[in-house]
Amino acid sequence: MSCVGFPDLTLLPGEQMLAILGYAMFCCLVVNDSVKVEMIRRCVPTAANQPHNESS
Repeated sequence: MSCVGFPDLTLLPGEQMLAILGYAMFCCLVVNDSVKVEMIRRCVPTAANQPHNESS
């Protein structure tokens, strides 16, 4: 939609598209993950006490 647009509406400038994308990424990645971590800490009390394992 940002490249084609709607009839009778102008296209968004590149700076505004980047601002919208940045805001969406911030909300999806930072805020969402923070809320999920806090919910897991509250709902699963043993999850905070388990050691973190990064074996691949």
